[in-house]
Amino acid sequence: RYSKFKRCGGPIFVYSGNEGPIEGFYENTGLPFDWAEEFGADVVFVEHRYYGASQPFGNSTFNGTVSNLKFLRVEQTLADYALFMRDYNQPCPSTHLKSKVVVFGGSYGGILA
Repeated sequence: RYSKFKRCGGPIFVYSGNEGPIEGFYENTGLPFDWAEEFGADVVFVEHRYYGASQPFGNSTFNGTVSNLKFLRVEQTLADYALFMRDYNQPCPSTHLKSKVVVFGGSYGGILA
């Protein structure tokens, strides 16, 4: 999360995580950060399940059992992101309005966006 320039009424720029730990994408993505001040945006990176620290079965996630991959589906990933934003996007105290959300991504994460 990068909220240095966040202001009431500004958008939330969300980076849709993809095939890897979210830290690498955070450290190598510039556009949302470049635009944050201009738009008064909050910038959030959401990690895709099964990548990075988001392992649904912990150390057993990739133990060779196909059944552990049953939650690695596009529909479930989109639901994860929707639930995250539902909980994260709280109304601005002065206007009681929620922020508009703009989703970014690259590769598979860009398709999800």
